[in-house]
Amino acid sequence: MRKGGCAPPPGRSAPGPWRCAAPCAPGGPPPTPPPLPSRSSGRAPASTPASSTTAARGASMKILVLAPFSDEGLARLRRLGDVVYEPWLATRRIWDPEELGARLHQDGIDAVIIEADFVLAETLAAAPGLRFIGLCRGDVGPHVDLEAAAQAGVCVVRASARNATAVAELTIGLMLALARRILPAHAAIVSGRWSSPLDGYAGFRGCELAGKTAGLIGLGAVGREVARRLLAFDMTLLAYDPPLAERGGESAGVPLVGLDELLRRSDFVCLHATVTPSSAGIIG
Repeated sequence: MRKGGCAPPPGRSAPGPWRCAAPCAPGGPPPTPPPLPSRSSGRAPASTPASSTTAARGASMKILVLAPFSDEGLARLRRLGDVVYEPWLATRRIWDPEELGARLHQDGIDAVIIEADFVLAETLAAAPGLRFIGLCRGDVGPHVDLEAAAQAGVCVVRASARNATAVAELTIGLMLALARRILPAHAAIVSGRWSSPLDGYAGFRGCELAGKTAGLIGLGAVGREVARRLLAFDMTLLAYDPPLAERGGESAGVPLVGLDELLRRSDFVCLHATVTPSSAGIIG
């Protein structure tokens, strides 16, 4: 059993580019999936764990929720069927992909909603009755094997831009910390090395963001939120986003340039591109 949800199991790489469906609403459950086919007769009978909540009589779905969910979101899911709620933050468990597949099959799960867990080819092979995967993340990354899901006829939905504001705020905070040398100044104070006001002032002056140029690699939901905030600091903005440039999409007033030009002209570079085979390793 792995202890974290930030990396694929050993020997795994991220699946191919995202190709699928409508996003979840931030903080809420995924859109209502299409009607599911009836279970095959060879499927194991569903168990009824103590944590499940039974919906109205005649409900045809059983849903396993392994992601943290709001009460409102759970209530909406319970209108669709039986819900088993086991958020990983409470259980402190990230399922082994194959063991998760066996669990899905044994309990007759039609839909699973994850955040830190992994639904890979072996998961899907062990759970032939699974019809829907809800991923409470903005980027699929290594958490769902999209090729295997497509071959199995399983619908996959992600929560696009669910934490764009949080990531944008963190980006601004990191830029300010870097520009104003906040971390080394704090370390000097804590260690007692800041003994002279003159030495401290001269050593930790830093620079202003105003008048500097920020290059944004990726101008999706996060990149646009970052751009909106950086304009308030009177910064000049550039962006590199080949898919956006190819389709002639709106760039929120940020000039689109090539990667080499962006790196040459920028004082700060922010990486907000989705990780795909074409974008992986774009810097270094």
